[in-house]
Amino acid sequence: MDSDDRSTRGRELQERMRPGMSEHLSSRYCGATDDFGRYTTEILFGEFWQRDGLDLRSRELVTLGVLLGAGQLNDFRVHVGIAINLGLTRAEIVEVVYHCAPYVGWPRAGDGFAIIDEVLPEEA
Repeated sequence: MDSDDRSTRGRELQERMRPGMSEHLSSRYCGATDDFGRYTTEILFGEFWQRDGLDLRSRELVTLGVLLGAGQLNDFRVHVGIAINLGLTRAEIVEVVYHCAPYVGWPRAGDGFAIIDEVLPEEA
């Protein structure tokens, strides 16, 4: 697969995950960081996210756990919304945090729950 194909596949997946993501990334990574934006689209989303072996829902479950565990809470927040766009439910996202709690620590899990409540408030 050539660079153009990876770029097209990457942009299509970005838009499926989070409408407007392609435009956001192209404006965020420009000038000196232009190559990083291209790598993000072509390699991360055009290759890694589309490998055989795991479906997108499974990849998103893994991503949520990794981001929470690494303390990347801003990216975790973004991926909570992406998870919904990829078909996960609020209950499944909450369960990811419960499962991670003994591994990542109670305070970090608490942060994860707070983010879920912020991004996906429960219906009253």
